[in-house]
Amino acid sequence: MKKSRDMEKPKNASTVGNRCTYQRKYCRPQPVKKKPAPTVSIRMSNPSAEVVLRERKVEIKDLESQVAYLQNQIKDLKAENKTLLDVQNRQEKELRKFKEGVADIPALLRSHKD
Repeated sequence: MKKSRDMEKPKNASTVGNRCTYQRKYCRPQPVKKKPAPTVSIRMSNPSAEVVLRERKVEIKDLESQVAYLQNQIKDLKAENKTLLDVQNRQEKELRKFKEGVADIPALLRSHKD
């Protein structure tokens, strides 16, 4: 006697309605789909309001471009700052070597004479 598909199910499965669902230790939540912002496509009958809206859009675009420009400047300045710090550290290291070397010169001269 053959069992039907509905009758055969693994031990860790349960049925919800007609579907077979597997029990898991952790169930990942369903991703939340973000709805796009509604676009205003209503044509205004007031021409002065349209002008104001256009001017605001232009102003917003200008501000966005300024933000992008300033972010690029910040990125460039951070890179330059990192380079300058590396150079400063190298120079300090060389100065320490030089100072230690200058302090050792009299001792080297005395030992060389002997």
